[in-house]
Amino acid sequence: GDARDSIGMAHGSLAGQAAITNSALVLNGTPGSFLNLPGGLISGCSSASIEFWATLGVNGDWARVFDFGNINGNSGQDFLFYSPHTPSNGQNLGMASSSTVNLSPPGVLDSQRIHVVCIVDPPGNICQVYTNGILEATYSGALPPLSSVSTAWSFLGRSLFASDAWLNGSIDEFRVYDGHLTPAEIRANDQAGPDALALPVEASLSSAPSALTLSWPSWALGYFPQSAINLTAGAWSPLGQAANLSNNQWWLPLAPTNSCTFYRLQR
Repeated sequence: GDARDSIGMAHGSLAGQAAITNSALVLNGTPGSFLNLPGGLISGCSSASIEFWATLGVNGDWARVFDFGNINGNSGQDFLFYSPHTPSNGQNLGMASSSTVNLSPPGVLDSQRIHVVCIVDPPGNICQVYTNGILEATYSGALPPLSSVSTAWSFLGRSLFASDAWLNGSIDEFRVYDGHLTPAEIRANDQAGPDALALPVEASLSSAPSALTLSWPSWALGYFPQSAINLTAGAWSPLGQAANLSNNQWWLPLAPTNSCTFYRLQR
């Protein structure tokens, strides 16, 4: 119903005529209408996967789904962006800081409902664009580190360059992953669609002499920890503690006991 981040604390703010309608960010291409997110969303990652579901209208040249970086006068600086419509009748995943890299899949995405995943993996020397679960384009070669992307701005629907078009379309869901999604994970997400998580969720238990800690990924929404002293039906009960969110993980400290205890996540 608003521009709050449902997983972490990267809450957004609506600008201009941007609105949330039926759980989607709706943008009409009017100058000044966009979503402003906190800067530095990917600057602390070694690699990142940026995923979104959108229904796009007819867009002008260089309209942005996302643009992370800084503004110098009327131009972008130290940026990472994705445009579904370029003057050369294609798309573009662009990155520039110490060097410039452009990955340009063919075909604009006007008037389409689309699932897109952008992979940017400098340590692996690769960036990729997937649409609807299918690999569309790959760049193999040196990439600037994501730490070189400026932490000044993170926009949805707005370019860092003053002359570029503003996005016309709605974004149903926008996700940023710390890491490189696999092709199987991308296909699973495409089949599951927005508002559903297809990635496997695993809980981990770490131990120390004075404490146990249960942890699971931050993006695993709607999961609640339970415990049981045996594995018979009806033995599971919820843990009456709130987990803390830190470093892309939920963390739940547990009091160690001398008895055997089982733990699980239930959704």
